[in-house]
Amino acid sequence: MTPTHCTCGSPLPRRAYFCPRCGRPVAPGVGEPADTGEPTPGPVEIVQPPDGPGRDAWLRAAFLPALGAMFLRLAMGAAGPWLALVSFLVPAGAGYLTVRRFEQGHGKVRSRWTACGLGALSGLLCFLPSGLLQAAVIAVQGREAVLGPLREQAEGLPAVDIVGFLEDPAVFAVVVLFGLLFEAVALIGMSAAGGAIAVRIAR
Repeated sequence: MTPTHCTCGSPLPRRAYFCPRCGRPVAPGVGEPADTGEPTPGPVEIVQPPDGPGRDAWLRAAFLPALGAMFLRLAMGAAGPWLALVSFLVPAGAGYLTVRRFEQGHGKVRSRWTACGLGALSGLLCFLPSGLLQAAVIAVQGREAVLGPLREQAEGLPAVDIVGFLEDPAVFAVVVLFGLLFEAVALIGMSAAGGAIAVRIAR
């Protein structure tokens, strides 16, 4: 840069601070940051808070209790109809154990809703294999997969023609869907209650 011309070749007016053509600073010190004697701050580092437990942590906590509850329910169901009814209480223990397993790796569960969610997950994992298995058996074997055992149990009972009532395909489909829905709600609800009990006892 010369005193009379900018680097772009444009002539400069007298005592000009900026080039009228390109806008470049032409006076000494113009356009430079003022030196205040203080150190220039460096780039700001943004520290992200650590992520909380994700889905994997919930699944790891719920898997084994749900698996144990599923096999225990199958064993109780094979032992007799009364034990099959009592087996609906088993998922409550699975929900309780799920919360305790989760706390081993991630600290105390303070929220009752979190505990209910953990318990409900174990109940869902307990229901899905048995529910899918029942649906698959009915799809492969047809209505006889359900009606055959019912006929055996109905022998010698008062004349309540439950089997004949279920011979209607529409009625049979509604009863099966209602039964699966009831089982799912009962298992998930009991497991969620078990999770809530775990938090209540801890308090």
